[in-house]
Amino acid sequence: MTTARLPDAKRALLADRLRRARTAHAEAPGTIERCADDAEPILSYAQERLWFMDQLVPGSTAYTVPVVLRLRGAVDVEAMAAALTEVCRRHETLRMRFPATDDGRPRILVDPPKPVPLPVIPVDGDERAVETAVRTELAFPFDLTTEPPIRACLVRIAADDHLLVLDVHHIAIDGWSTDVLVADLLRAYRTGGPLAEPAVRYRDFAAWQRATQGSAPARRDLDYWRAELATVPPLELPTDRPRPAEQTFAGDTHRFHVDGSLTDAIREFARGHGATLYMTLLAGYAALLGRYARQDDFAIGSPIAGRTRPELEGLVGMFTNVLAMRMRLAADPTFTDLVAQVRGTALNAYEHQDTPFEHIVTELNVPRDVSRPPVFSVTLAMQNYARAGSAAEAEGLDVGWFTMEPESTRFDLELYVFEAESGLDCLFVYNTDLFDADRIAGFAERLPTLLAAALAAPATPVSRLPLTDPQAELPAATGATAPIPAEPLHAAIEAQAAAHPDAPALVTDATTLTYRQCNEQANRLAHRLRANGIGPGDVVAVCMERSIELAVALLAVLKSGAAYLPLDPGHPRDRLRYQLTDSGAAALLCRRAHADLTRTDPAGTADPTGTTSGAATAGGDGSVRAAGAVPVLLVDEPASWADQPAANPDWHGGPDTPAYLIYTSGSTGKPKGVLNAHRAVVNRLDWMQRAYPIGPDDAVLQKTPASFDVSVWEFFWPLRTGARLVLAAPDGHKDPAYLRTAIDRHRVSVAHFVPSMLAAYLADDAAPGPTSLRRVICSGEELPVTVARDFLARHPDTALHNLYGPTEAAIDVLAHDCTTESLAGRSRVPIGTPIDNVTVHVLDPAGAPCPAGLPGELYLGGAAPALGYHDRPRLTAERFVPDPYGAPGARLYRTGDLGVRTADGAIEFLGRLDDQVKLRGLRIELGEIAAALRDQPGVRDAAVLVREDRPGDQRLVGYLVGDADPAQLRTALGTMLPDYMVPATLVAVPALPVTANGKLDRAALPAPAAPTAGAASGPPATDTEHAVHEVWAAVLGVETIGVEDDFFDVGGHSLLATQVVARLRTALPDRPRVGVLDVFKHKTIRALAALLDGDTDRSDQLLHELTPAGPATITYVCVPYGGGSAIVYQPLADALPAGHALYALAIPGHDVGLDQDSMPFDELVDACVTEIRERITGPLVLYGHCGVGGALTVALARALHAARRPLTAVYIGAIFPFAQPRGVLRTLAKVAAMDRLSADRNHENWLKSMGVSMDDLDPDQARRIIRNMRHDSRSAEEYFTSLLDTDGELASIGAPVVAVVGDQDPATEFFAERYTEWQFLTDTTAAVVLDQAGHFFLKYRATELAEILTRVHPAIETEATAPLAQPARGPADGWYLEGVASRADTPPARRAVKPDLRRFVAVAAGQLVSLLGSSLTSWAIPIFVYLATGSLSKLGLLGVLGLVPGLLVSPLAGAIVDRVNRRAVMIAGDGTAMAIQLTLGILVWSGHLHLWALYPLLSLLSVAATFQRLAFSAALPQLVPKAYLGHATGITQLATGVAQLLVPLVAAGLLAAIHLGGILAIDVVSYLAAIGVVLVVRFPATLGWRRRETLVRDIAHGFTYVWHNRGFRAMLAMFALFNLFLAAPMMLISPLVLTVGDIGTVGRVSFASAIGGVLGALLMTAWGGPSNRRMRGVQVAMLLLAASCVVTALRPSAWLIGAGVAGLALSLTVVNGIYLTIIQVKVPQRFHGRVFAINQLVAWSTLPIGFGLLVPLAVRLVEPLMTRHGALAGSAGLLLGTGPGRGIALVYLLAGLAMALLAGGAMVVRRLARFDELVPDAVPDDLVGAQERDTTPAAPVREAA
Repeated sequence: MTTARLPDAKRALLADRLRRARTAHAEAPGTIERCADDAEPILSYAQERLWFMDQLVPGSTAYTVPVVLRLRGAVDVEAMAAALTEVCRRHETLRMRFPATDDGRPRILVDPPKPVPLPVIPVDGDERAVETAVRTELAFPFDLTTEPPIRACLVRIAADDHLLVLDVHHIAIDGWSTDVLVADLLRAYRTGGPLAEPAVRYRDFAAWQRATQGSAPARRDLDYWRAELATVPPLELPTDRPRPAEQTFAGDTHRFHVDGSLTDAIREFARGHGATLYMTLLAGYAALLGRYARQDDFAIGSPIAGRTRPELEGLVGMFTNVLAMRMRLAADPTFTDLVAQVRGTALNAYEHQDTPFEHIVTELNVPRDVSRPPVFSVTLAMQNYARAGSAAEAEGLDVGWFTMEPESTRFDLELYVFEAESGLDCLFVYNTDLFDADRIAGFAERLPTLLAAALAAPATPVSRLPLTDPQAELPAATGATAPIPAEPLHAAIEAQAAAHPDAPALVTDATTLTYRQCNEQANRLAHRLRANGIGPGDVVAVCMERSIELAVALLAVLKSGAAYLPLDPGHPRDRLRYQLTDSGAAALLCRRAHADLTRTDPAGTADPTGTTSGAATAGGDGSVRAAGAVPVLLVDEPASWADQPAANPDWHGGPDTPAYLIYTSGSTGKPKGVLNAHRAVVNRLDWMQRAYPIGPDDAVLQKTPASFDVSVWEFFWPLRTGARLVLAAPDGHKDPAYLRTAIDRHRVSVAHFVPSMLAAYLADDAAPGPTSLRRVICSGEELPVTVARDFLARHPDTALHNLYGPTEAAIDVLAHDCTTESLAGRSRVPIGTPIDNVTVHVLDPAGAPCPAGLPGELYLGGAAPALGYHDRPRLTAERFVPDPYGAPGARLYRTGDLGVRTADGAIEFLGRLDDQVKLRGLRIELGEIAAALRDQPGVRDAAVLVREDRPGDQRLVGYLVGDADPAQLRTALGTMLPDYMVPATLVAVPALPVTANGKLDRAALPAPAAPTAGAASGPPATDTEHAVHEVWAAVLGVETIGVEDDFFDVGGHSLLATQVVARLRTALPDRPRVGVLDVFKHKTIRALAALLDGDTDRSDQLLHELTPAGPATITYVCVPYGGGSAIVYQPLADALPAGHALYALAIPGHDVGLDQDSMPFDELVDACVTEIRERITGPLVLYGHCGVGGALTVALARALHAARRPLTAVYIGAIFPFAQPRGVLRTLAKVAAMDRLSADRNHENWLKSMGVSMDDLDPDQARRIIRNMRHDSRSAEEYFTSLLDTDGELASIGAPVVAVVGDQDPATEFFAERYTEWQFLTDTTAAVVLDQAGHFFLKYRATELAEILTRVHPAIETEATAPLAQPARGPADGWYLEGVASRADTPPARRAVKPDLRRFVAVAAGQLVSLLGSSLTSWAIPIFVYLATGSLSKLGLLGVLGLVPGLLVSPLAGAIVDRVNRRAVMIAGDGTAMAIQLTLGILVWSGHLHLWALYPLLSLLSVAATFQRLAFSAALPQLVPKAYLGHATGITQLATGVAQLLVPLVAAGLLAAIHLGGILAIDVVSYLAAIGVVLVVRFPATLGWRRRETLVRDIAHGFTYVWHNRGFRAMLAMFALFNLFLAAPMMLISPLVLTVGDIGTVGRVSFASAIGGVLGALLMTAWGGPSNRRMRGVQVAMLLLAASCVVTALRPSAWLIGAGVAGLALSLTVVNGIYLTIIQVKVPQRFHGRVFAINQLVAWSTLPIGFGLLVPLAVRLVEPLMTRHGALAGSAGLLLGTGPGRGIALVYLLAGLAMALLAGGAMVVRRLARFDELVPDAVPDDLVGAQERDTTPAAPVREAA
């Protein structure tokens, strides 16, 4: 229920439902009977759970309930003790003990009544002392086995002031019971007599509860909870400390208040939406928790009294039950919707509340996790029962409650809400081992804010509700403002060289260079670069190891004005060449050893003379230039620029000139280059000097590879400040021992460490710390807090700083000074606060700022962001976005990092948004496990990751450096971490591998040893084995692989096999090529290497056995679909039973990796037949899939039959015969298909719509597969055409042909009839239907397909098919036999009327003639009306009446066409339309036509035309042989398109010549012709087209599908608005043209519009639309359409109007074409109809509003303004002109501008700007079907005529 308010009747129904939920069991027959007094009591479910918790956590006070009363007045201690004894006598729960039996089960002993001790404890002091005394008494745990669950004492504060302290274990009391206990106690104290006996005792309740749990209602309740709570994930709120391995109970509280006005508003909202105060609060609480946890599915516990019978209300005991309310936020509901959802959840929970929660937990069998309570860890409780005790109840005493804040909690977070007169008093109780007080205070502050915002705007999605006061802005974290010098990076270095020329600048172990020498050498090289034409905007690559020459070269490039590109010589050559090529480098600076990098022929080698063999020449200027490559300057030959000036070059750049281009890894597998400007780097280094000043006495260690951006400050910060730059030896950064020596030798004062290297540096406990190091900078990856603390403890005099910054933001943007104090109590090291001139935003998914404590994505702004990605404009636009909080033009960089602002303003790094680790439904912080490992003795370093070494088998794997025993470590971790966080395997490694940049190299961590790996699975031995090993290691991300390890056992799969094939071609170019199938057949390194070496005989066989070798009782030969490899049949081979062999055909040219020529169709068939006859004996079954698979299978079957090789059966999947029609129709069909013009992308989009994605393949591979598929499809069609062109039936192949189809596959529609088409091939045909299957079902339905292939043909042979058909088989079986037919079953008389092409041509021609006639009339009538009346309102009304009635009647028309004879419907539709046209004609011819008469007649005509169109479309499959159906449809569309193209010209001429009356006469004659044809032609009794679902169901399901996808909702809204504005240009074409011409001009302009549409269609056919960013393509096309509207309006010129209208039609066609590809790619194929239906309904529903209302009104308003003396004559009139029709032109212009604004706005609205990214591609259609079968199996679809 989402409407605003409920009427009284519905509110009464709700109240009745709530009342019945509360009293259902009270009114149920039977009562709780008293047990026999001598019967042993049993525990209730709640008592059993509390007893277990006491055993699990003995000695805890978490489950004690304090009841503390303030007694003012004289207290009679003896009377109070007697009263207490009487209460314990009345309530046996207070006398229960719970010892265990010998087998460990709990039992109950009820002690007889005896006096309860009431010691008096005097306390002197203030209230604090009193509270301390009370807490001391409450601190003693209960021993439930030996003592009763209640203790009491009387704390004497004064003679007339006491506290009565009752400490009761939760096993005997609940919240309700405290009131009962106090009331009974005060009554006994007042009266001094015995209390009345209760009607029932707690033991009676427990026995009744146990007995009722087996009843039918209880089982229904339990079934509800099983379904409701199955798979509910735990709520993972961000915590301030890691979760302990075992649940802890230390707690604290935070109180807050919700004021009266907000409380009243909540109550009012709840009443208006049929909910309660609790339900509305629960919805708000869930929204808040979901925002913090970034989670959309979790449960919240809600205590409920559990006293469903009146006789229980006066008992003391543990009755409370807890209802787990599951919160579902996945669809981002509005607050109104969420309240409605929560209301439904709560009402269902109340109706099933009698199932004890403990029983539910047992039945759910939730995974054991002792670190948290089961099912939920947060609760919400409304405390609305009355508090007992008053002065009236205890004479002489003033009784009140003494409030005690809880110091323990049983959950992570508990929220208690108390209704008060002034509003709501709220109390958070939280686990202090998880949360800090600041975080809980944040929850308390934001919950009322969220509720207030939700009530103010309940239609807002909950993810967008503000959590802070909108008036109180949340500023970004901003660094100090400081001036940024407008100078280049190297200017300060030049100043240092001038001021201190002889000071040491560059230092290595062997050499020192002064500032003068460094500057002059760099100047000469810079001048040399300038002489080569290099300057600002250019890129110069620098490739050399760390050295003085490297530092000089980088400085020289900066001085030249270019940006330097550092290339690490240790990286693979291919990677370096890619970066060199991608960057467009103008030169390469390197040593001679690396001069071959520019060579395009990698086989060449450089010789010592300076040239390369035949590929390069040495220039006279000292450069080396490879043929066609960039020039190379050799830094080891500086003589070539020694004659250049030593003076500083002039600077010609600016602050935004790029300084460097550094490549970083890219998600596509190719690195991407990031350009950073001088200004950003100068700002970063100036801040560093202000924050950590250094000078001539300092030395900075340069050890970071130049290709990592940290090196930028290492190189240039010391040189800008006069310090020494100490260059570590090449590769020295990887050796901690060398680094210690270098730091000590050169007195280094500042050094940078990647955290993993810092841990290694600290690992040597015996090594002394260097005395010179006074500052260490950490960045590059997360700094573990344990490493930071260890460093500070061991180096107290050395400062430690943690910095953060991506490559895309000038090195670092955040900094934190690490001190022992700042890290105290922290679970992670902050990344700090922004540096100078930098802003950092933490934004939620809606782009709103996150308050402290709320995680969000980090966005970086100010001076930090890079210029962008080199030559990646699309990626730059995606990641560098406009700054909505900054100045115009400011940008923010979206990091993709998750961060949180802490209470002190610092920011903490929480991980990557796109790399969240979730294992078996549980989120895991890998760093937490690694930290636990590092804390263990004997572990020096550790890392943890999730591996999937077997597909689908994800496991935690830990890697450790040290000598600790892995088995003992796992045991130790089990005491610290939950079970699911203990790694399944621990792998010892000598050291954690690091990348060239010093970060942890996760890809290089070895796979855990396979269980079968032994001595035989050793390392590679030969060169080829080494090469294969390297390729496997790179593809699998595994370092250690044995030569006998199975590729698929160490993580390989089919897509990775394609990568192996591609890489082997590069790695071993001189070896024979291998294909994907070779990897499947030679699964080990040794076997594949032997194949490559030629040691294994490599046959040219076409058939490859995919089942294990062995004797076979039957053999299957399977042919893949077009473009498919033989390996597509591996799932089927795996599913076949033993004794069944499967050979798959490898079609030449289809295997990725093999350079094979395709084989002609006939030759391929002959070769297969020869191979089958030579290799296969015994029973033989053929199977082919899709077009080419089916055609080849048919050809094989015929050829084998001709060769006298018997066949057992032939199965053909996902296809029926398809062919080209004969004669002139064949030519028309080819024109209509436009296959040669069609782009590959059209086929790629089609494949995606069917569930086959090419995204993971190399583009060349994908292109090759698609082109093979297209070639194969043509070959298959040509083959079937040749067979069907043969007159008469072919000879039978002697085996049944069985069609296997998916009931959701559009390629096999009409399967109930079409399977008999195979009778041209055989005597017996059959059809098998896979439930919920699509087109490519081989992968997802292999098990069922194997069952079909092994069961169906034997059943046909024995005529025992009944068990395989319906109704013997139901939906749960997955498939059924549709039917079996034979040629003999069909008598010749039944074949008299059958589909043929002549029948189709006759009916189609008649319908097209009538369509042409009605099109002439439809074009002429609006012109006629407008010329006669000049009224746009009337013209608009005609447009509405021509559209809306047909649209409204479509569902009814579709239903009638599906159920009634289509020929009769066509005759009725044609006849009605003709009668209407004849009526119009008579009125026109007689001169009695009145305008009002047109309206009903045109409405009826719209309805009749709808029936005619739908009936003809549905009848097409009846008329034409279905093998030709695709082409027949194409020919019909072609003829219709040509007719529509010519109509404007013909109609304009006719309207001028014979007027409207003549056109109506032609129209009437055309309908006579159409009716005559349909009356003469008999329709075959075959299947026609019908909808799978009714249009109404299509629209309803489409609405559901679209509504649950925010991206589609946004797209739908965009198109609805767009069509609203599009109404103007669509409606006003003719009126605008008539202001500058006549009817003939209108015709010509309309023809231009049609031509534009044709050109747009041709463009989309040849282009196929964008390959990604499709929504952006739609928006650009909208802008072009808007521009066409503007062009149309500019001048009163028919030619200009024609051009604009043609552009409008072209753009609109492109918009619709790209939209079509969006649906293809983003929606599973089976849902296309639904989405198209709802999109068409919603988007087109706005057109009538434009036609009938907005456009006429707009023209009426602006037309007077555009007259010669109108108000707009001096403004808009200057642009568009004035006079008649210029008002229409202005409306055109305004509509264009509105559409442009809409398109532009859509480009920045997140849901539309990032549509392609946020809306995932459709999952495979057959996977959708498999999932639907797993949830709600659908009944098989049966087709009927």
